[in-house]
Amino acid sequence: MALDAEIWGKDIQKNFYQGLDFLQYSIDQSEYIHGKLVHLPQAGGQPIVVKGRTVLPAPILGRVDTEITYPIVDYTTNPQVISDLETWQLTYPKRMELMGEHYSKLRDRIGHQALYEWAVSGAFDTNRIIRTTGAAGGALPPPALAGTAPTGNRRLITRSDIANLKVILDRDLVPQDERYLMMDFSMMNNDLLSIPEFINSFNMGSVALPAGVIGRIYGFNVITYSYPIVYANTTPPTKRVLDSNTGMPTVSAADDCLAVLAWSRYSVARAIGETKVYMDSELPEYYGDMISAMQRFGATIIRGDHKGTAALVQAVV
Repeated sequence: MALDAEIWGKDIQKNFYQGLDFLQYSIDQSEYIHGKLVHLPQAGGQPIVVKGRTVLPAPILGRVDTEITYPIVDYTTNPQVISDLETWQLTYPKRMELMGEHYSKLRDRIGHQALYEWAVSGAFDTNRIIRTTGAAGGALPPPALAGTAPTGNRRLITRSDIANLKVILDRDLVPQDERYLMMDFSMMNNDLLSIPEFINSFNMGSVALPAGVIGRIYGFNVITYSYPIVYANTTPPTKRVLDSNTGMPTVSAADDCLAVLAWSRYSVARAIGETKVYMDSELPEYYGDMISAMQRFGATIIRGDHKGTAALVQAVV
């Protein structure tokens, strides 16, 4: 590109990035962001209540507590150079645009990771994963970085499916408030809008919804996200591993499935540090400036038994 011979319009078409409003609907453990591993103590056995005790002395019981851990990870962007020539001759502020892109891309990546860490999966969570039971017509997951693009039919979400997610959290005895459903926007359009019990933001009048929440159903605040958690169609379903760089599934199969994640705010956690954007100015070997960024982040389900979390995974027709 011959910069000295071209005139540029003042506006640049920016990339779009996801919002991270949903992260606030979790326990904030950002005080631990400067560590490498966060330890969460887990209470041992509960006290035993005896009605009308007749045998004394009562047996003495001990309690053995355990812990779970989760890592704090550095997420960084590759440095990019903006030359002095570009700064002088471009008519849009490329330096500021690049700084914003690095900031936003990091935020996108940690959003993917948070949902992955909060998603139940596999044999340990058999009783926390249910399948959709509606008619054929559900949306298909997007293709992954490798493998076969999903094809075929998936069952739609029904009101009974959402009610069954509620039952799981009710049996966990988590509070009735601060419950959330996260789903792909296509599932919301294809499935949820057809359920009469779903009250979307347009029908709530002057009622103010929390940031990022688009409606409510059966006590859940509903949130959408454009990069869904994808599950392999196994028994029980298992979440697809994310690529460490892009945050997208590394592989897909023809029968992969989308999912709705359900959680109580009191059952998941995040630790997030300040987003740092670095700029090394006036580098003689590049005749310009170099920009990069870093963010520290970690997320987890805070109970070892995963109470307060569940998933509704599409059934393959």
